[in-house]
Order: sequence, then C-alpha cells, then structure tokens
Amino acid sequence: IDRWQQQFSQPDGGAGGEIKMQETKEVNSLKQTYVDIYGTYLFKPTPMAAQHTEKPNFRLLAGIVESSTGPFFVKFVGPTATVTEWQDSFYQFMNSFKE
Repeated sequence: IDRWQQQFSQPDGGAGGEIKMQETKEVNSLKQTYVDIYGTYLFKPTPMAAQHTEKPNFRLLAGIVESSTGPFFVKFVGPTATVTEWQDSFYQFMNSFKE
C-alpha cells in the first residue's frame, strides 16, 4: 500500500497521494485489503525508469487478496472520472476471487 501511495504526489508537491479509503474485509473466505488513492499520478513507462510524467486528477483503486497460494495484487489507475465510472466493475471483479 505504501508503494502505491508513493506513486502519487499531493497538489502542493508533497510526497504520497491522499488515501481516501483503506479497508480490510473477508470475501468468499479470503482476506482482502482495499485502498482508494487520489492525487497526481507519477507515471513511469517502466518500473525502474528514472523519469516520470505527472498526471493530475488521477485515482487508484487497488486490492490485495490473500489466498493459500499467496497474495494477489490488483491495481486500477486512471483519470478520476474514468475510475469512478468503472469502480463498481472493479469491486465485482474483486468479489469474484475464490479458493
């Protein structure tokens, strides 16, 4: 979650996006942790790229699903309006995980 938060900056240039929601619950007998982050996305074309492109007004929905075969990480990031439009589909997908 810290890594996802550090992929954003605050409007004043401060480090880390604003976490609007962080929640842990059980879905289909699996522990799931969700996070919802807003801010300026610091886009990198590759994970180790030195340079980034600032993308203001972005939003990230992400989840960690803990299963017997290990954790699964799901990340959905894009312009705030797009993520908001499709957030129900994100949660439907997260609810589909089963052992």
